[in-house]
Amino acid sequence: MTSSGTRRVFYFIGLFSVFGWLYVFFVSDLFSIDQIDVTGLKSLDAVDVNREVYALLDQRRGWRPWSTRQIWFIDEKKLADELKTQLFAENVTVDKKSTHILRLIVEERTSKLIFHSHKQYVWVDLQGLVTSELTKVERQTVQSRLLGQRLPNPLEPPVVHKDLDELIAVGYRVAESSQVKSWIQITSEIMDNGIPYREFNIPDNDKNTAAIVSPDGYPVYVDIEKPLEPQLKTYKAFKEARTNFKVSEYLDVRIPGRIYYK
Repeated sequence: MTSSGTRRVFYFIGLFSVFGWLYVFFVSDLFSIDQIDVTGLKSLDAVDVNREVYALLDQRRGWRPWSTRQIWFIDEKKLADELKTQLFAENVTVDKKSTHILRLIVEERTSKLIFHSHKQYVWVDLQGLVTSELTKVERQTVQSRLLGQRLPNPLEPPVVHKDLDELIAVGYRVAESSQVKSWIQITSEIMDNGIPYREFNIPDNDKNTAAIVSPDGYPVYVDIEKPLEPQLKTYKAFKEARTNFKVSEYLDVRIPGRIYYK
């Protein structure tokens, strides 16, 4: 065989090797996820979480020669953010544990809240349905919080107040699921900012305005259709300033950086 023929043979062998390794790394199932390890679950089911992960991976658009489950091309932060929304979780961490194992650490939100209407106190699930009335002990514990006799424990479920026109019983829907989830998200953000509150008050006449009842008993008005954190920081700054201003009726922080009170 001539030298040029030998070079062509090595050229084809090299080319074949390159394509072979490209196939192994990018097309074959060697680096495709086939196992998901989930920790931190309390009420969520691991099977449902797995199904959601695969659904999010498989719905990625755009042509690619490799599988949508190829671990090298998974955006961990994007997947974590998507799962946080889909699972209604407080936080999700995604870690590429090995060549074919994806590890998730899920921090769940509470799956229920206490709903207060007039003199009724009930448990409400994520679907907005009343599941039961509070026991006598649970009711006394909540009332001590509402009367300002104690500060809420960060681990306590949210307390939401809205006076309805009718009596509520087990099976009654107090709100749509999206509303209930937004209440849980808002109250979680309030506590995450280090702001204790008695209850979260939903007025009837203004969809944008809600009231955080402060430990001192006055309502703090916030706009729930706008980013909440700047409003909470304004309220927190007011409290930490230790001014001589006395709030007798309300505090309004709907415009971040400005405070209106009476």
